[in-house]
Amino acid sequence: MRKWKRAVLVAVVVIGAGAVEAADFKACDDAASHPALAGSLCAIEQVPADYAASAAPGTVSLFVRKFPAAASSSASAGGQVWLVAGGPGESGASFYGLLPRFRQSFPGFDLIVPDHRGTGFSTRMCAQEEAPSSPGGAALAGAEWSTCFQFQNANPVTVRRFSQTNAAHDLKLLLERSERAGKIYVYGVSYGTQLVLRTVALGAQGIDGLVLDSLVPLQDDETADLSRRSLVTDAVGRRILARCDGARNCRARMGEPVEQIYRRLLARAATEPGMLDKVPGKNLKRFFGSLLDFPQLAGQIPDMIPGTRCRRQHAHRCGAR
Repeated sequence: MRKWKRAVLVAVVVIGAGAVEAADFKACDDAASHPALAGSLCAIEQVPADYAASAAPGTVSLFVRKFPAAASSSASAGGQVWLVAGGPGESGASFYGLLPRFRQSFPGFDLIVPDHRGTGFSTRMCAQEEAPSSPGGAALAGAEWSTCFQFQNANPVTVRRFSQTNAAHDLKLLLERSERAGKIYVYGVSYGTQLVLRTVALGAQGIDGLVLDSLVPLQDDETADLSRRSLVTDAVGRRILARCDGARNCRARMGEPVEQIYRRLLARAATEPGMLDKVPGKNLKRFFGSLLDFPQLAGQIPDMIPGTRCRRQHAHRCGAR
């Protein structure tokens, strides 16, 4: 997604006293460069660099791409759906490949995709190293990592402008400037769910509904923040194995807890050459952990562990519910 060509950058007026003006969308320069971008419109919004009252003056640029409702849609114009990417650090380009699904889910709605400050075509934290003309393009490459970190260490005020709170204020301001025809829904995924909820807490008005996909807890959550993801995944996996332990027909066939058999399997995998040749990534823990994202596959995990196969008619007791 980092190789998208630079779009038309269209400046809009800064907020006046008590008034806001909708973004001035124009045809994107890169609209013909890829089928996913066909018909898209682009704008650049100027917003405060820092919304804190004591902050130094200045602005940053926010890139917003609009995909108008498909002309062939049988639904009447419904309004807008704002797609808020995850990360932090992920641009709106992460949604481009999923647009057909969103059009199907929200027929008749314009899809609005902003780039968070610091991502995509919005103002970057390390302007020189992340410039499209730099050696790594918009991504950091080689020595750019070092000079970018040096810049951040030397400019803490600038770095603080790229906070979640400022990003939430950005989204609130963009929503306030948006056209008010029809309903306005906001869809956030992963980190985007945090950002959307923070935006609502700041008093964003006129939102008719939220879609929170893959909720992410705040970083100060002592049991479920992202740094503990592996522990949470492990706990979920053990519960699924425990369900199989609770199934009468499983106990009759195994004679010992599934988790005990699983631990023995991991020990074998660490010592027997070739045992993991057919396992994706050659890592059993990661393989089983990835299956937990899909309920139908999660229920089959006990059957994949030798010696734990349940009778088909009781498979639902091993986690598929």
